[in-house]
Amino acid sequence: MLGILVRSLLTKYRAEESSMRTRFLFNLCHCAAKATRLREWRPELVCASRLRIIQLVLTILFVGVLPSSTLVGQPRAVEEEIAFTEILRVGEETDENAYLFGRIVGLAVDSKDRILVADLRPPSVAVFSVDGEWLGSIGGVGEGPGEYVTVGDVFVSPSDSVYVMDSRGARSGFPRLHVYDPTDFTYVRQIQFPYDEDWGSVSSAVGVSEHGPIMGYNTMMLPDNVGEPRHSYAVLTSWAGERIHELARLLDRDMYFGLSPDGNLFAQQIKYAPSSVFRLSASQLFYSGLNAEIDILVTSLAGDSVRSIRWPHDPVPLTRNDIPSGLDAEARKLYPEFKPAYAYFVIDDQDNIWIKDYAEAPATEVRWQVLDSEGKMIGQVLLPRTLRLYVIDTANELAYGALRSESGEYLLVVYSVDF
Repeated sequence: MLGILVRSLLTKYRAEESSMRTRFLFNLCHCAAKATRLREWRPELVCASRLRIIQLVLTILFVGVLPSSTLVGQPRAVEEEIAFTEILRVGEETDENAYLFGRIVGLAVDSKDRILVADLRPPSVAVFSVDGEWLGSIGGVGEGPGEYVTVGDVFVSPSDSVYVMDSRGARSGFPRLHVYDPTDFTYVRQIQFPYDEDWGSVSSAVGVSEHGPIMGYNTMMLPDNVGEPRHSYAVLTSWAGERIHELARLLDRDMYFGLSPDGNLFAQQIKYAPSSVFRLSASQLFYSGLNAEIDILVTSLAGDSVRSIRWPHDPVPLTRNDIPSGLDAEARKLYPEFKPAYAYFVIDDQDNIWIKDYAEAPATEVRWQVLDSEGKMIGQVLLPRTLRLYVIDTANELAYGALRSESGEYLLVVYSVDF
């Protein structure tokens, strides 16, 4: 009887803004099943008639009494389409005067609306006006002050200073951040990040907060830890590069370890394995999630939990064709049952979460779902699959990203966004 009641209620409330109520009902079913088992084992503790009454009262409470304003993560009956209109494109080879990119790996926008683009090949950080005019470059390749060996990303701090991630560093080999003045981009100093026995080595920069840089660490792959769980860490550091405390710890992507024909140990990433996503918002909140499902934890920079954003998705199972042929049984076991729930997410200046669905070729477009800071659906938009958004400025209704064209070019693109 309870199952019939729940199914009818689910049918009714899926047409309304009631995802959380739906989850309450699923939990209720789970609790009812557990209570039924309890009744079977301890008949003297649970009366069947009372159990049904309790189940019915809880159902009415969660469905009919709780106001919708107290619930989080409510999908609208029809998700509103957010309009994107491209207004700027830089980097096409057809334009003889265009600035050409090798591979864009980072993008930031400062308070003067200057666009900073980090390029991996060759290592460089180019500066453009809001109209796409090239204004110059920051730093240069080399081992001198303000010079970098590689460029992995670029960030603008709350004070507008520019930070460039050099993942290999010079001479010492340690990853480092180069710091540049916000007015004329002259070199100021650098921050180095040596190997840490607890957190491993710095693999990336997440962002620059009011209290210091947030760096991504990964468990180093060593012969003596093969087969053990590996983790990705987000760590708040001081302006001197010292570790302050851990903000998030998530399982790192599964790796397959084997021996090559010549007897050497090799490691290979497992496609579709869940990976971690770390983001710092303009409001100085930290977002972390493992993309196996849409479950994003929001914490303060002190490490305190603020809220959790959850959103349902339809899992896409892996097929036989998704797993490379020729793998041994142990390697095949490492492949997950389902594909990732999303590719990554971006936080805009209003703490809205822009989640890019996971999609592969031959798809040419992919859906972005937008949730507000409390996890309620705002809308969605279809964008090119090869587009990566970096900055979304709702105040000026602009979105900045890097697009890979069909010919393989990396382009700087800016969109006008109509909510």
